[in-house]
Amino acid sequence: AVADEANAFEGVGALRDDVRAMLIWLRSRGAGGESVLAPWQHGHAIRLYAGLPVVLTPFGTDIGDDGFKDFAAFLYARDPSEARAVLQRRRARFVLLDPVAGAITDLLPFAPSGTRPITTLVRSVESRARVVYLDGYDLAVGVVLHDFDGAPDKLPGRQGLADYRLVYETPHRGGPPSKLFEVVRGARVVVQGLTPGETVRLEVPVQTNQGRAFVWWTEAQAGRDGVARVRQPYATGMNGLVRAGTSSVSTRNWKWRVAVDEPDVTEGHELSCVARGRPPECSTSGEASP
Repeated sequence: AVADEANAFEGVGALRDDVRAMLIWLRSRGAGGESVLAPWQHGHAIRLYAGLPVVLTPFGTDIGDDGFKDFAAFLYARDPSEARAVLQRRRARFVLLDPVAGAITDLLPFAPSGTRPITTLVRSVESRARVVYLDGYDLAVGVVLHDFDGAPDKLPGRQGLADYRLVYETPHRGGPPSKLFEVVRGARVVVQGLTPGETVRLEVPVQTNQGRAFVWWTEAQAGRDGVARVRQPYATGMNGLVRAGTSSVSTRNWKWRVAVDEPDVTEGHELSCVARGRPPECSTSGEASP
């Protein structure tokens, strides 16, 4: 009966069992009235199974006007700070993403003024319409999150999206999965004693609840003061149903293995690594950086 009710609410066809299972799990994670940013098709099911506010529903909005505009602004954003502003305005703690190409195409009319299309529909007599990617597609926050797990594989700045950690994904059954990300402050790793301009790379091995393995990574260069700053969204161990290994922080001459605790990620604690002496040392202040 509950499933029938959810399907009736959705009005867009049967809710997939794997998505329903994800939303039931999400109910145990949500608290404090924080919302979920997700495609409108999932809005009523999120309300029913996860018991959380949503930015969009099949009726348009749930927690305020301009929900479609905010979701479009998030998906199309190239500057991570623009996407972060949407989440803060909507008090969104979770982001649920299906494969995003279709949503990006549909939501262009709601995107911020001046937004250039990054997809287009190509139709032919022989086949159904298909989405074609245009310049800039791989740079959009929604695409980097869903298609690259937030790692900057295609980004020129080589800085990963450190505001999000994957906590659940649905099975890969003939196509890309739906992915659930939690919004976090991220642990801030500060590396001192470097040569100005020297590159620091941080890597985190990740294994999802479906057994898929990937490496989340980010890079930064040391400034004139010989200090480089990177941020990571994963704690060592379980992040929801996703497991992350010990982080690796490396430079041209140094390498650290860093265990990151859950409060480091959720509260934004600073971890300091010093590239002097042997062995190199890392420590945490236990305090959130400004």
